[in-house]
Amino acid sequence: MCGKQFFNNFMEIFVPKALNIWRSRIGRAEEEASGDTYDQWERDYNLGSLGPQGLFKEYLEMTIQFGFITIFAAAFPLAPLFALINNIMEIRVDAYKFVTQLRRPYAAKAQDIGAWYGILVTVGNIAVLTNAFIIAFTSEFVPREVYRARHDSLSGYIDYSLSSFNTLNFETIRGEKGPNDANDDYPVEKGSPYYAQYFNQTVTVCRYRGFYKGPNPPYDYTPEYWTLLAWKLVFVLLFEHIVFAIKFALDYVIPDMPEHVKNTIKRESYLAQKALHDKYLQKRETEPSTSTEMANPV
Repeated sequence: MCGKQFFNNFMEIFVPKALNIWRSRIGRAEEEASGDTYDQWERDYNLGSLGPQGLFKEYLEMTIQFGFITIFAAAFPLAPLFALINNIMEIRVDAYKFVTQLRRPYAAKAQDIGAWYGILVTVGNIAVLTNAFIIAFTSEFVPREVYRARHDSLSGYIDYSLSSFNTLNFETIRGEKGPNDANDDYPVEKGSPYYAQYFNQTVTVCRYRGFYKGPNPPYDYTPEYWTLLAWKLVFVLLFEHIVFAIKFALDYVIPDMPEHVKNTIKRESYLAQKALHDKYLQKRETEPSTSTEMANPV
């Protein structure tokens, strides 16, 4: 994500500047060939255009970045920091591009950012669920807290979280040497002399992460696995309800439009209505005298 954004910032400067230099050279050559001067308005005309899509690419870039840093925030907590650094650079890059490398775009009136707001809200809601599942199913948070609640400490948690496997149940293992003592990675079959030689060691049980029955087959899930799965789903449910409650509370406490802006808009609307009303009264006052003069000409 970071490398792609830095590359995009570089291309946003390099590509328009290279095109402008090329167009400027062509325009200057044409003017010199005709004996005219290459004026400033011609330089401005040869600058790049914003294009028919306007700010679509800028909004798309920020929306993709927002999706990365929110949906996968739990997987890479440093992503918001890199996004902040990138956005600080993005502000200056876009300012340079719009001021020096593009023709002045036509101003367009808009009430808000349009459909992008709905997209950002949807991405934010999805991010809550994905982070809840990432925390619940890819970390040890839920099993560790369940174990802590039962035993009041984490003593013995590692042994609790590991399953056992009997090494005698290996179908084939990797020996030190093959039958001809030539291949160090030759598979040792059960029943061969190398198999017995290999298992003269004291390691007979292997431990691995998970909640499976063992050390002998069948290696089915233990009841503890299903208990933890239920707790993980409960955690997801509680997590998303708490986060959504905080989100809606902040939406209510922090209005979309500040109070002083609302008051200013109401005042402007009142002054506009008052001006129309005064104009109407002024017109009414002049109408009777005009009609009387027309009825009694001199």
